[in-house]
Amino acid sequence: MKEYMKIGYAQLGGVGEEFSSLLNSLADKTNLIFKDKFYGEDLYEIHIGVICVAPEFELFFKRRRPRYQKEQKEYVKDGVKYVLLKNFEYDLKLDYSLYKSLNGNELKEKMFSEILDSFQILKSTEIIKKIKHFDRDSFFKDLEQLRNL
Repeated sequence: MKEYMKIGYAQLGGVGEEFSSLLNSLADKTNLIFKDKFYGEDLYEIHIGVICVAPEFELFFKRRRPRYQKEQKEYVKDGVKYVLLKNFEYDLKLDYSLYKSLNGNELKEKMFSEILDSFQILKSTEIIKKIKHFDRDSFFKDLEQLRNL
């Protein structure tokens, strides 16, 4: 079964509407680039939890371990059925005090840069052992297109 790459971002906390709007914009741009791309049989979806919360709330927003779901898993949350298959998810924790002080292009550039840099986790030895049939070179080449949008 050939599945095209899907990448999703979940905002966990945040520093305002502009932050949320930029994250949604990045998601839209990401989906445009990857909507018809196939990189191998071991990875179909990537989900990134983007954590950016004030220090007093950090206790409630701990970064989770990266997780790869190779076998199909189904679950229901809030009445919606989800099916995961060959899915990789991880969390990225951003510095709240820094992001709170940024806006406009500074905010966009910093956010996009940190999120795109976070994909380097796919090159780690631990992840390479789990996700073997994945064309990392083509994926990262396509990912670079996001830096120019």
